[in-house]
This record gives sequence, structure tokens and C-alpha cells, in this order.
Amino acid sequence: MSKVSAIVIRDLAGMDEIHQAEQLQRAIWNMPGDLDIVPSHLLITAQKNGGLLMGAFDDQQMVGLLFGFLGLAKGQFRHCSHIMGMLPAYRGRGIGLRLKHHQRDVVRAQGLKLITWTYDPLEAANATLNIHKLGAISRTYLRNIYGELQDGLNRGLPTDRFEVEWSSETPPAVDQPSQAWRKIDDLPDAGIPLVLRTTLERNALPTPDAWHMTEAPVVAVEFPSDMQRIRATSLDLAYAWRMTTRELFESYFAAGYHVADVLSFDESGRHRSVYLLKHDYRGGIPTMEVEHDPTH
Repeated sequence: MSKVSAIVIRDLAGMDEIHQAEQLQRAIWNMPGDLDIVPSHLLITAQKNGGLLMGAFDDQQMVGLLFGFLGLAKGQFRHCSHIMGMLPAYRGRGIGLRLKHHQRDVVRAQGLKLITWTYDPLEAANATLNIHKLGAISRTYLRNIYGELQDGLNRGLPTDRFEVEWSSETPPAVDQPSQAWRKIDDLPDAGIPLVLRTTLERNALPTPDAWHMTEAPVVAVEFPSDMQRIRATSLDLAYAWRMTTRELFESYFAAGYHVADVLSFDESGRHRSVYLLKHDYRGGIPTMEVEHDPTH
């Protein structure tokens, strides 16, 4: 049995596991105190009233956590997935994918058709899981939705987020390469304009170039593959990325585009990440082409 298959995904039961969930939040998000954790009394209440609280267990150790609850928007009930994370040693092993699939099974059994959650659009691993592997989409950009968080992953930046929409009724997405392109520069040759690309500073940190809005059914947006490294090295550069992409995504979403896929490229030892934005054609494709300078 592989190490991944040995991980058990199940609902949490009993106060001991609820308290483990509190401790796990501190470890996953490097929280300095209790201010930002979801406390045990709220976890219990939500779980007893249609919410979902489940963990990933390696033997008796809880190594991953997912928590969500019932929500209502525009007169329709849905499942709001609030937090999901794994201990650092367990990331990149498919556990998040298994947690989400289990979540969808439970939500579908409840008769709910839609699951929503938020994630930082500049976190490439989360983008790949949410958009490419799960097949969710995003067409909503939320500015600084959680205010200033003090955990180790968010401290110092506005908490801008994509809101993700994921159907509980569609078959699970198959994790296969979604493109035949070998490098980013192949995209424009295939008729997909690269509306934002990065350049490398002398310390090898990617910097956003000026972006532009253009007429095309599909456009590509390069974004950092390791935002945490940028944030830890240069908070000013991380802030520039936040402001540049905020303006870009809000503009394209307002013009009728949605985030449809995430591409990954390895070019000469440099890992690069790209969003594909597709137009839904309901409001027509924008015709203006405008340059935007990330320094302003």
C-alpha cells in the first residue's frame, strides 16, 4: 500500500478530534495565536447543522483538514467551503484532491448543486488544484475580503481572493495535461494572447510587466509560481503583484471572462504558471486594447 493510499479521509468525531482540528489550523497556517482559527464550538455547531468537518489521518495523526457549512446566495442554497489545508510534509501528495472529492460526494448527497470557496489567486499550487485538477471556475474577484490576517502565509498583504464555483453534479475532472504547448511563447503563436508576462530581476524574482486588455476568446495571464518566496524576500514586489493582478482580473471579469484553466511550464529550470481566461460571449468580446503599468 502506498503512503498516499494509507491516508484515511473521514468525518471528525468526538471532542478530542475537534481539539486536534484547532491545533492543526495553527500548524498549517503558522498562526501566532487563537485570533484567526475557527474555534471548536463553531466547528461543532456547523457540523451538527449541515456543515462538513473532515480530516485526513495518517494512522492516528490528523494531517489535513477541511471545513465547510451551508450558505445561501440569490435564493439558492449552496455549500461554502471555508478552509482546507495539510501539514507541510503532506503537501503535494494528492490529499487535497481526495478531501475535495469526499466533500463533493457529501454535498451531492445533501441535494446541493454548488460548492464555493475562496483562494489567493497568486498561490500557484492552490490554483492548479482548484482550477486545473478539480475543474472549478472563477469569475468573481474579492478585494481584501478577510482584512489583515496575521498568519505566516498572509501577513503583510491584502487578502484578495478568487471566489471559486464548483458543481457537485459534474464528473470529477481528470488530471491530465490540458495543453500541447511546451513553452509560454507557444501560446501567442496558437492565437492565445499573453496579456501579462513576467521578467526576472537580478535576484531571480519574477516581476510583472505592463498588462493589456485585448480582444480574444481566450487570453493567458502569467503569475508567480512561488508567491511565498516573493513575499518573504520582497514585500514591495509581492504588493506590486497583488495590485497588478487585482486590476487585471477585475477588468477581465467585468468584460465577461472567467478563469478556466491553469497551465504549468518548466523552461530551463524555471517553473512558470499561467491562467487561461475564457470569454463567455454573453456580453460580447471587448474591442479596446489598453496598456497598464504595474508601477502605478
